[in-house]
Order: sequence, then C-alpha cells, then structure tokens
Amino acid sequence: MKRQLSILMLGGLLFVTCGCGQGNIFSFAHSPGSNSSTTALSSDASQALQNKDWPKAMKYYQQILNTSPGNTQAIYGYCSAELASSGMDIASLVSNLVGQQNNGSNNSGNNSAYNRLSSALAYAAHAFASSNLLPQTIISNKLAIENAVDDVLGSGHLLKIIQGKGDGTIAPDNVDVNVNIAFCLVLKAAFRVYDSKFITFDDNYNVTVTAGTKVTDQPVIDVANASGKDIASAYQRLLAVYNKLNLGKNSNSNSMIGNINGDVKDLFDRLNTAVPGTDVDSGTDYYYFSGIF
Repeated sequence: MKRQLSILMLGGLLFVTCGCGQGNIFSFAHSPGSNSSTTALSSDASQALQNKDWPKAMKYYQQILNTSPGNTQAIYGYCSAELASSGMDIASLVSNLVGQQNNGSNNSGNNSAYNRLSSALAYAAHAFASSNLLPQTIISNKLAIENAVDDVLGSGHLLKIIQGKGDGTIAPDNVDVNVNIAFCLVLKAAFRVYDSKFITFDDNYNVTVTAGTKVTDQPVIDVANASGKDIASAYQRLLAVYNKLNLGKNSNSNSMIGNINGDVKDLFDRLNTAVPGTDVDSGTDYYYFSGIF
C-alpha cells in the first residue's frame, strides 16, 4: 500500500510539474514557438539567433511585439535578425567592436578587421573591402539591405528605443543600439548617393561629384543635404557612445569607435566641401528629432 501511494504521489508530482509551463524541468521538451508567453518566446528567439536562423528569430520577436510593442529587447532582437537576414550582421560587428573596446584593446592586431568605417561595413557584410565605401557584396544585396535599414530605423523600432518610448529595459543611451543606428544611417546615406549617380564615396572617405555634373544643380544639392543629415546623425550617435564609454579620458588612446566616428566626420566634411550648397549642421541629430523616416 505504501509503495502504491508513493507511485501515485510521484505521478501527481509529474503531472503538476509538467503543467507548470515555462521554467519547469521538462521545458526542454516544448516545441519552439508553441508557448506564447514572452519568456518562452524570448528564449526561442535567442536560440534562433544563436543558430543564425534569422526568419525564426524575427517570427518569435514579432509575436512578442504583437502583444507588447514597447518590449525593447524584442525590438532590438528583431532588428538584429532583420539586418542579418538582409546580409548585414551589424549586431555581431557591434558586439565585437564594443567588446574589444571595453577590454581596453587598441587599434591593432585582430581588431584591424573592423577598426575603420569602410572595413567595418565590409566586415558586417562578410565581404572584402573595396575602393568604394560599399563593397560589391553590399551592392549585390542592396535592395534587401536598404529595406531592412529603413524598417529598423523606423518609429516602431530603434527610434522608439532612443526616444525612450519603449519599456526602458534597454536604455536610450545603450551603446549597442546607438552604434547599430550609426552604421544603418551611414548605409542609408551611401545608398542614396549610389542611386543618385551624382556623387561617389570611396573607402578613404573622399567625395567626388560625377564629371559633367554641376554642384549648383538642385538635384545634387538635395542628395547632398539628405545624405548629410544621415551622416551627421550617425556622427552624433557615435559621439554619444564615445562619451558614454569615456574613450576620451586618455589622450593617447587609439579608440576603434573614435576612429570610425572620425571617418564619419571626414565623410560629412568632404561632402559639404564637394557640394557647397548644402545646409546641414554636423552638430544636429536629425534622426532623433525627426521623422525623416
């Protein structure tokens, strides 16, 4: 009788435990996406990211956002997966970049793979650097990358985080988010320039106006102004990161983020010089303040 009672109690315990849902010792057995709780979906999405299964990660994060649109972790996860799915693994670049910076690494050794703006963009695209700011791999995936960039920079995604309109789990001054935004803004500017055929950006951040094009032509000025706003905002986002990480405390430091931000500033200054009719201030964060998106 005692043995039968013990078996019954054990059976009851197993039943109760299995019915507890997320967090029980049998949680490994659930099918990804089958549990609609935020905790379960977040776990499934994180696993999908780790497996580089970008569509599944996006699906799970979107399920969270459908019921909790202000969930900043889901917003950031969705954006990371969408960019990676398009061919730009900016999240991995940022993770390595910030990780090396936090470890006190300088601009040497293995860090050379992504210690400047052009090499960082190539690194994120798993591409070889080229004489153009945008490697051929990025150009080949231009439509997908451009659509992803426009989406993640929108008011429902990264802009929501930095404007403090999310749940606050990820702060507006979060380093990873702001570096992601900066790279996306540079891509947006470079794509606009590429489409215009009026101007070119090379990997040394030189700006060239196409032969036969007058810099006083309004279409050229319009492209320069619009691209200049993106670049100025990218500069401001990276500058905020630079200050947050106190990278200027050592005058002899050779910060990777500082180098990349210097390249962004060079790109901005050279664009303004090449097209003198532009009216953009490098001290303004146009992305944050407005809805150019």
